[in-house]
Amino acid sequence: MFIAICKQHIPHKLISTTRTAKPWIHSNKQVKEAIRRKHRLHSKAKRVNTDVAWATYKRQRNLVTSLTRRAEAAYIEDLVNDVESGNTRRIFTYAKSALGKTSTGTPALQVGSVILETPDEKANAQNDFFIQQTDLPARDDPTPTFQPTAIPGTVLDSIQLSVDEVRQQLCALKIGKSCGPDNITPKLLRLVADPISGPLTQLYNKSLVLGQVPSGWKKANVTPIHKAGNRHLTNNYRPLSLLSIVSKVLETLVNKRLTAHVNPILTDHQSGFRPLDNTTLQLARMIEEWTEAMDDGDLRKAFDKVWHAGLLSKLRAYGISESMYNWFSSYLFERRQRVVIQGVASDWKSPLAGVPQGSVPGPTLFILYINDLATSCIQSQPNLFADDTSLSSSHHSIQHVVASLNRDLSSVSTWLSQWKLEANIDKCKAMFITTRAIPRPIPPVTLGGTTLLRSVENENKCGN
Repeated sequence: MFIAICKQHIPHKLISTTRTAKPWIHSNKQVKEAIRRKHRLHSKAKRVNTDVAWATYKRQRNLVTSLTRRAEAAYIEDLVNDVESGNTRRIFTYAKSALGKTSTGTPALQVGSVILETPDEKANAQNDFFIQQTDLPARDDPTPTFQPTAIPGTVLDSIQLSVDEVRQQLCALKIGKSCGPDNITPKLLRLVADPISGPLTQLYNKSLVLGQVPSGWKKANVTPIHKAGNRHLTNNYRPLSLLSIVSKVLETLVNKRLTAHVNPILTDHQSGFRPLDNTTLQLARMIEEWTEAMDDGDLRKAFDKVWHAGLLSKLRAYGISESMYNWFSSYLFERRQRVVIQGVASDWKSPLAGVPQGSVPGPTLFILYINDLATSCIQSQPNLFADDTSLSSSHHSIQHVVASLNRDLSSVSTWLSQWKLEANIDKCKAMFITTRAIPRPIPPVTLGGTTLLRSVENENKCGN
């Protein structure tokens, strides 16, 4: 109904744009008008074919060249300012474009011996693959007994939102963000923030009181993003989910309450998604501990593998109760997604596990899920950055170091199995740092019965 009213009462104007326009041209009205004038003068010069007409065109052409160069320089200066303020998204987009690495869409996909070429076939095949990644073994198992080492001093059983905070959140929306399946854009929500903030607040509070999330807010349009390797294989793509902006406004407000509630009991070993804590601080912490060994084990597709029943049991243990427990349960279950390729959508399918990709509370829910992982480590020092985990141990004897790591890695392996996660063994490495020669042979460092085959001399730690 909201979209229908907008279509009926908001004037629309179609504006043609040049797909190949550079960003410093696309956003600069003076340059665009100069280019249009150049095109008109060029057409006139060809038509009348006089020296005066050609001279006028050439002056305009030179002006366009000059304006374009100045606009590009100003654009790059803005990018540098963005980086200094912590916003790196635009400069990475610019770098990819300059290096010729812009996306060219999804080519034909090969599934088994079948080649899929139509957008419909590719979208359904890619969605099937993404859904397969959320399947868990024995996900109907009873949840393990969970006793947190610390619990919040209060419970989070209800949330009541005010009209003012909803309006402020609407006005803070970034208009450049893409919309979800409901096609309600952030720009539209910002424009009508004042009149809709009241009704929207009532709708949000109703959802929170009933502990139910509307089904339309649990849908996602998914775009496959190529990671690396053969572009014709579905497993070389990751999902980029576009969710309802209306839902994300509520998610943001709920996540603020959730993080305030659980922040006091989050392990000090976790740095991911937490304010005032980042990879630099984590690296400094590791150096201070005289890291002698490091096992770096990304959890395999960790966000897609979060066991819903296990996460909910931990939320309850952390003081999330009554209507808010029901709200998070509704939020996690019965979600639906479709892959969109070249404007063609796949069939809707439901993920079997995982926190919603692209959602606001997703990262917070994930670090709550693995919050107790660090307690498995008794003889080594754990450091976590979201799903990136490092264990370190120091001793003058390499045999003692390896023994300590292996004992804790065995405990970590048991924890992962218990909570239905798995380490990406292909990314696991062992590093030994010493001022003396390392005695050979190096004792094996093992995880889940597998020897970490790669010992490295240097390792990039979470972007540092």
